Amino acid sequence: MCWHSECLQVQLAFGALVGASAQAVPPHAPERRYALREVKARLHQASFRDAVLAAYGGRCAISHLPEPRLLDAAHMIVDADEQFGQPVISNGLPLTKIHHAAFDAHLIDIDADFRVHVSDRLLEIHDGPFLELGLKGIVGQAIQLPRRNEDRPDLERFYLAKADLIDTSRRGVWTLTVFPRIRGTRTEIENATEALVPRCVGHG
Repeated sequence: MCWHSECLQVQLAFGALVGASAQAVPPHAPERRYALREVKARLHQASFRDAVLAAYGGRCAISHLPEPRLLDAAHMIVDADEQFGQPVISNGLPLTKIHHAAFDAHLIDIDADFRVHVSDRLLEIHDGPFLELGLKGIVGQAIQLPRRNEDRPDLERFYLAKADLIDTSRRGVWTLTVFPRIRGTRTEIENATEALVPRCVGHG
């Protein structure tokens, strides 16, 4: 075996790398930076999710989507709430990831008749078919309920934990944070809340 130096070739190029465009870094790409963090993991979340999805037949309670990889188990009362946030089926709802995000952001909510309310913020947006059908189109729609009554959403606990009153106008016009569209005097709102809670008793 012989080696010939005259057979060696070198290619020089300015600008894009020859034959390596997929690996080339764009000139204004942000610098990659990483950090190590210590996090508190919810070890019970997987079993909670499995139980909630099983109770609802593996479908989203709003859209009825049956694809498990696109479904979450949403907490009606957040897990961090020591008093009301237990990981039990009656504190959970199977929702698609977009409906879960909207629920957590109080853009959609559920009333004592298990019907969906949509915030004015979403209703005032005019966009494509996904918004119109997937979010605005669910106003007043009844959610799918689990087969067993004891697994149904515990709306009594839901109201007691979330029905905080705030003065949004600073002129005596109050609103429920859980249903921003419900407005009135503080006495009217308190009476409405008291009327709603008893209707939830017996739903499990």
